[in-house]
Amino acid sequence: MLKSLSGLSELHIIAQTMRIYENPELISVYDLPESLQIGNQLVIYDNPKLNICNAPAICRLIQTKPENCFVNNNAEGCNNTNQISQKCISNTNESGQGIISVFPNPAGDYVWIEGLTKEIKIEIFNVSGIPVSTIYSEGIVNIFDLPQGTYIIRIKNEFFRIVKG
Repeated sequence: MLKSLSGLSELHIIAQTMRIYENPELISVYDLPESLQIGNQLVIYDNPKLNICNAPAICRLIQTKPENCFVNNNAEGCNNTNQISQKCISNTNESGQGIISVFPNPAGDYVWIEGLTKEIKIEIFNVSGIPVSTIYSEGIVNIFDLPQGTYIIRIKNEFFRIVKG
């Protein structure tokens, strides 16, 4: 059983079917290499904590061959192809407050969040889905203390990928 997909950085091609199933501790698949090419089928099921599925390789397959993607019985946000597709669109998402944008990307010491109308809880996760920071802000997030790398920012139930350079 997998807890993360780190260690797969050298994986470039899956010729046939990629299966991610029955991993009770897996939270995120964002560690998949961005250049990964998935053959003809994707199967993600029975991962009760998995809620971050918008890795670029998965997004590409869902956008080009949605009929070949079978996703169910995972956590909210990763429970079907529609939920994943919504997270794949971009770093501009709609929430209950309207359209939210996170920038710049890549980021330095601060990230700005446009579209918030009040102070709100903002959570930052590493690519393995482990929380690294929780703050309350109306739009400016200090990431000075975070090491360089890729992070996922959650605002309400929307996820944004950023790179701290």
